[in-house]
Amino acid sequence: MTIFSGDAQKRCVQLLTSYAAFCLILCVMAGCRTQTNPTRSMALDTIPDKESYLLSQLQTRYQNPDVHCELGRYYLNEGLLDKAKYHLQTALGFDPAHRTAQAAYIKLISKLEGDMAAQQLCAQYQRPLMSSTTELIKLAKALGDEGMDTLSLSCFQRILSIHPDSAEANRQLGYFYLARKDNEKAKLHFSRSFDLNPNQPDVAGELGRMGVTIETPDLPPVPNS
Repeated sequence: MTIFSGDAQKRCVQLLTSYAAFCLILCVMAGCRTQTNPTRSMALDTIPDKESYLLSQLQTRYQNPDVHCELGRYYLNEGLLDKAKYHLQTALGFDPAHRTAQAAYIKLISKLEGDMAAQQLCAQYQRPLMSSTTELIKLAKALGDEGMDTLSLSCFQRILSIHPDSAEANRQLGYFYLARKDNEKAKLHFSRSFDLNPNQPDVAGELGRMGVTIETPDLPPVPNS
């Protein structure tokens, strides 16, 4: 057995911690989600100099739309609209279906050209997604993550007008309202989602915390061995 000195042990722990943080950030860049309710990870926000980090990632792979998107969102929040426009347009150039970049670009357009232009762009992005509930939900959720609640709700309402029996749309609307402290509407959509698909432990958990009695679906009998 190899015995390490105290300093070596500390160094080993530091290296492992740094490696774990690096892996987490890579997971974010790849669009990985570890929570049952997908929300934007806070991993990038723990980096002291987010701008320098993201720019360094572009030196490794300039064609990465996720990095351009995060840089665009960073500059947008900092009020650097020209830089935000460049990186968001670049992200969409590499991946025209990047829903997070689309939502951030809609937000940028609202700042540059006003709400009407943002609504028109949102409608333009929605139009080819009418047959894809999954992609519409991604866009609706991304709009909510950008704080564009009116457009997000409009997108969710359009989804439910086309697919009223979408358990996932109701689930995400439940989380939308839960994040905004509107527990009654959250409960309404969580309940609807659970009725449509009872095999959702996270939704059952949220309803349980709201005091709603949950009846778990009957499991098939275990065959005799």
